[in-house]
Amino acid sequence: MNKVILDNSVIVKWYLQDEESSDQAFKIFQDLIDKKIILSEPYLIYYEFNNVINIAVKRGRIDIKDAINAIELFNSLPIIKYDFLDEHYKNIFKNAVDLGISSYDSSYISLAKEINTPFFTVDKDLITKCKSFSNNVRHINEY
Repeated sequence: MNKVILDNSVIVKWYLQDEESSDQAFKIFQDLIDKKIILSEPYLIYYEFNNVINIAVKRGRIDIKDAINAIELFNSLPIIKYDFLDEHYKNIFKNAVDLGISSYDSSYISLAKEINTPFFTVDKDLITKCKSFSNNVRHINEY
């Protein structure tokens, strides 16, 4: 079984059907359910996911009942969760500054580099900025 790290921009596509590139996201979701892949994520994913679902409710993209179901389903998924130690925070910050990306994005790409695991996103700008840092940062269409 292959490990993957997914950006929140990919995961929310499982729950918000009006998102672009949802078909590819659902393929990844199906592989997770079929135990063809292992999802590895920083703990940050739970906060980011909750925040996007919250905004989706506020904008009328999803109702509160479906939002709660989405959060419960996401929380039930088999995910290897990574918490960062003090020395990791320094690297996350340094990578964010060096690459011109957010510390949130840096936590994902730093984890991908550390555990040598592909990180999939739909953020083309992030992929471009990280090319020199790691070949593990890929577009969802490369899955």
